[in-house]
Amino acid sequence: AKGSSYCWSVPSLAIEGDLLLYYRIGKSSEPKKCVQDIFRVASPVSHDSAGWKPGKDYAADIRRVCKLKAPLHFKQLQDNKVTRHASFVRGQMQGRPRATAYWPELYRMIVSQNPSIERVLRKYGPDRVT
Repeated sequence: AKGSSYCWSVPSLAIEGDLLLYYRIGKSSEPKKCVQDIFRVASPVSHDSAGWKPGKDYAADIRRVCKLKAPLHFKQLQDNKVTRHASFVRGQMQGRPRATAYWPELYRMIVSQNPSIERVLRKYGPDRVT
């Protein structure tokens, strides 16, 4: 649900206010391979016992900013002249790479496919990235 909050594992360099593009792999019966949700880091990041694995992990509360009715598919990222060379595309979306340098193009792609969320995403627009 929009606005729902969850405590989630986040990248170690994440800070409160960062956006997280949630990439869904899907199941073999229904492969997704797309970004379908955008979350915001909604609390300070802590480094505590993981709970879901041995040892510690970085975690924070995250809040859904929006769900994309028209997801951003991996194939689109591969075919795009700007994002095709991004480490997260070359690395097949593995790990937790930073996409900040590509946010202007990702933002453009997301909003062009999902014009109804432009108002919601505007406060996270490329002109607001520091």
